[in-house]
Amino acid sequence: MEITDDQIRAEAKACDLRKLEQARRMTPEDLFFSGVELFEDACQITLAGIAADFPDDTRSFHLNELKRFLKMSR
Repeated sequence: MEITDDQIRAEAKACDLRKLEQARRMTPEDLFFSGVELFEDACQITLAGIAADFPDDTRSFHLNELKRFLKMSR
């Protein structure tokens, strides 16, 4: 059975509502630290992408590129 676009949208909406309800039950401290975790995860994913794009460069180069990306996003 093929999943339709409407089913995907409905499931995505239900997932978003579950996440929102979960966030509403969190303490301010938990919300703060979940934001920190999201930022760290995003940095790790971006760093992995940089390393994939520049496999012959050093870790230091990759970190400097990440810093450059973060400065550009301000």
